[in-house]
Amino acid sequence: MVRFFIEARTWDSTCPAQVLAQTNAILRRLPGRVALVTAFLGVIDGGLLRYANAGHVPPLVVDGADAGPEPVELRTSGLPLGVVDDLSFVPRELAFDPQHLLFAATDGLLEARRAAELFGQERVTAIVAAHAPTMSTQDLVELAYSEVQAFADVLSDDVAIIALRPT
Repeated sequence: MVRFFIEARTWDSTCPAQVLAQTNAILRRLPGRVALVTAFLGVIDGGLLRYANAGHVPPLVVDGADAGPEPVELRTSGLPLGVVDDLSFVPRELAFDPQHLLFAATDGLLEARRAAELFGQERVTAIVAAHAPTMSTQDLVELAYSEVQAFADVLSDDVAIIALRPT
């Protein structure tokens, strides 16, 4: 339902911050009110990634043109959707062209456990930093998933991963 609301709002606006704020307003009007939904929305256009992050696990961006790229976290720019009525987001943008890679995942990747130890952001960042410059996006996604499967006793939450490069 939230994905539908976001998609519907993009017909009127290409500003991710505005779309997420409008989606939040819709959610807050629903009977029974949705407790909380995290979301990341990005628009890639003309060599830029414009984005807003509603409390989602920070996606990573790697600039493959640099030797030894350090992934940049796209931190939250507002609260999760559904929490408060008047929610706004800080619109952000950064350069994003064919040498860049965006890697995003649900919290099931970071929160996968082996006993009391989490897979964690450090492991994800290390995988992306080491392999993003040389691997295809599909291979990187498959590697991250196989690494978390090998690490965790059991995956108790959904794990969704996406990696993309603009063409």
